[in-house]
Amino acid sequence: MRKKTHAYHRLQDDVPAPVKQRRLEELISVFREEAAKVNMALIGSTQLVLVEGESKRSSEELCGRNEINVKVIFPKTDLPVQPEKPQMVPITPGDYVLVKGCPVLLLEYHTVLQSLA
Repeated sequence: MRKKTHAYHRLQDDVPAPVKQRRLEELISVFREEAAKVNMALIGSTQLVLVEGESKRSSEELCGRNEINVKVIFPKTDLPVQPEKPQMVPITPGDYVLVKGCPVLLLEYHTVLQSLA
């Protein structure tokens, strides 16, 4: 229990450590199941992503967040300025890009980049 609370001074901690551990594992399990359901709902959908910068795991990828604040990792590529013109520009932090998602990890999802055309 947290010190400096009324409960700390008035109540006894009578829950055994194994019971606390079991409850924590159940809670984590339920959380992961629900997170997986949210991620599964994003499969194949196109998301608008605000680019935050380079991915922590790879310099070949960028990361950003979609409209529901889910972290999105996608390949670092150049996009055309206009669909008809061959001029390409790099994606930079602060840009918005459309990505089509496919899950890789439980709490993150990997993406395939699409142009904004």
